[in-house]
Amino acid sequence: MVYDSPFLKNRNRIVENEIGFVILDGFPVSEGHCLVIPKRVYADYFESTEEEVIGLQKLVIETKSYLDQNYNPDGTVMCG
Repeated sequence: MVYDSPFLKNRNRIVENEIGFVILDGFPVSEGHCLVIPKRVYADYFESTEEEVIGLQKLVIETKSYLDQNYNPDGTVMCG
């Protein structure tokens, strides 16, 4: 099955690497709410290769630094 993702067209990327990118959510549940998007389109995170898991985790760590600098949050929650 071939999937398409409207997120791939988003150019407002705050962090990016060869595996994926991060955007601010258009409908945030809280200030600074972000989405981590893989560049390869697949239906489920658990279809990620080991390399993709590592690359996505690096994005999460970089995004936390971005959020700390720009939003000074009281805490951070990561949901899958």
